[in-house]
Amino acid sequence: MKLEVTRIVCGLVPYGTDQAPSHNLQRQSGITEHGVQQRRKISQNRALSVPCMLGLFLAAVATLIPAPDACAQSTTTGGFTTGPIPTSPPITTPLSPSQIIPSATYATAGIALRNRGAGNISISGFVGAPTVAYIYWAVLCPTSGCPVPSTQIEIEQLFPGVVGPVLLAGTQIGMGPTPCWGAGNVVVFRAPVPLAIATGNGSYQITIPPGGQAIVNGASPWSAFALPTWEGASLVLIGPSPSGVGTVSIYDVGLAGNMFVPVPAFNYTLALPVPVPAGSSTFLDNIGADGQHFVPRAAILPVSDETTSINAVPIAGPGSQYNDSDWNGSAGFTLTELWDDTAHDITAAAPAGTNLLKVSIGSAAASTGTTGFPADCLVTVANIVQE
Repeated sequence: MKLEVTRIVCGLVPYGTDQAPSHNLQRQSGITEHGVQQRRKISQNRALSVPCMLGLFLAAVATLIPAPDACAQSTTTGGFTTGPIPTSPPITTPLSPSQIIPSATYATAGIALRNRGAGNISISGFVGAPTVAYIYWAVLCPTSGCPVPSTQIEIEQLFPGVVGPVLLAGTQIGMGPTPCWGAGNVVVFRAPVPLAIATGNGSYQITIPPGGQAIVNGASPWSAFALPTWEGASLVLIGPSPSGVGTVSIYDVGLAGNMFVPVPAFNYTLALPVPVPAGSSTFLDNIGADGQHFVPRAAILPVSDETTSINAVPIAGPGSQYNDSDWNGSAGFTLTELWDDTAHDITAAAPAGTNLLKVSIGSAAASTGTTGFPADCLVTVANIVQE
């Protein structure tokens, strides 16, 4: 595929936290539908702005990486944005769990699936046999809707035994704007997994039904794009707690499918079903879509430096003990990225008596006032909490 490079517009994209995007701003000039814009004249008496230098860099990258079949919209390309864009509406009221399992424990694991026909989820750390099992997946679909094969998923246990496969039909639990891939919507699905398949720790083969993903040859997401295209899938196992204590809550409906850019910070609140008991530990796993460092074998801090805090306590990203972002595609290293399933001990953020978890996802660079864009376009899928 040939990429047409026309012109670069420098300094036109709002830059910095004082010009953060609203949810209704129109897309502004930056990267156009057919390539990168270039200003006809740049004054030699004026130094190039950082956005301009970024534009020049993107133009250079674009000459090396073929454009996807569906070209990026005005300020978006390859899963990130160089300026404010419309996102999902803010979540203004506390989210209640869609399911509460008392005296329980849990484990999660995921796999990135962009441009793949199958993948493997290996899950560890679970004790005993699960009594509840779900699989989540997210797909970028045409605005007309997802084809039936995209709404289904096949799962087979490969270890410790071979069981299945079984084809599962998903329930749509969320939908939002495309996370900066230029076309379609992102749709999140959930399906219960038979406990004959999901028996605990082990290896699980995930297969996308024929027709469920347009490209399945393993091509880099930044060199080949067509709808429908998958982000990834995560398996969640929940079962009796060996100690007999602990409440596990699933937060998905109302959270899933929210597309956001963490400039300014994206905020939401989880309402715990019971206040955190004295002497207990509190854990949170985050499942999210479309996280990345930048483009293949390259990273740029405004895209890869997301921070997560809970009740104002840093738990992920620069400034936290965890240090790494929750949104860098860790379930798809080295490629394809674009899916995360991360786990945290958040006891320091949830002392005894806590009944709300106030989650804030931002950008370390933006918080310093030095940069605001480019920034990653991200999608919430689910949070699992044990208290």
